[in-house]
Amino acid sequence: MAATGTPHPGNLSLLRTGRLDLPSSFGDLVASLLSKSPDDRPPDAESVLLRLDEVRHASNIDALIAAGESDSVELKASLHHRHGPLPPELQKKVELKVMQPQQAESEVQKQIKTGVTKTVAAFLNTDGGTLLIGVSDSGTVLGIEPDFKHFSKEKRNPDNWLLSLRNVMVEAFGSEVWNAIHVSLVRHGPGTVAVVHCPPCASETWHKDDTGERFYMRAANATQQLDGSRLVRYIREHWPA
Repeated sequence: MAATGTPHPGNLSLLRTGRLDLPSSFGDLVASLLSKSPDDRPPDAESVLLRLDEVRHASNIDALIAAGESDSVELKASLHHRHGPLPPELQKKVELKVMQPQQAESEVQKQIKTGVTKTVAAFLNTDGGTLLIGVSDSGTVLGIEPDFKHFSKEKRNPDNWLLSLRNVMVEAFGSEVWNAIHVSLVRHGPGTVAVVHCPPCASETWHKDDTGERFYMRAANATQQLDGSRLVRYIREHWPA
């Protein structure tokens, strides 16, 4: 009632359509609190307070952007859409007719998605962090809306964008990681920003793609790949048996 100004707290559509200023994670929390099944509700007050803290964190987009990229914050312009020209190496292949333009676009989209999932893996394997999708490296809010044009017309909406993000995450990690992270969509200025909160994991997270499995961690404001003796030492230090 306090959020919508109506005497119908169970009508979540009013919350989601009437309060675009609130993170979507707030609506998700309200939905879980009002769930008919006890198994779908938060188990205790501490869990509710933790999720409220995540809602507060997601709401503070300006502070996250102002802080800039660090060991705990990363900015990504999109999940699918290319902003700007083709990378020089791909543009050269297109000009030499070694690669078709649509192949180059497909490769760029693959690189964009991999950049997102590598960051998530790095945060999970280090001390946790927050990934903002829909924000350029310079801090300009681009929104996730440009990604919508990569969906069929009937699916160009935030719900299907979230489903797309879920599919990308499950493909790279499996369902366990998707269940561990928390995603909130926040309307900010001209667009919608996806705030992906990644808590540190209790065991190592491996990133899978068509070239194999790799391990990433976060150092300063960069994602680094570890292998060999450095990887063995890192895992032993972070997750002792």
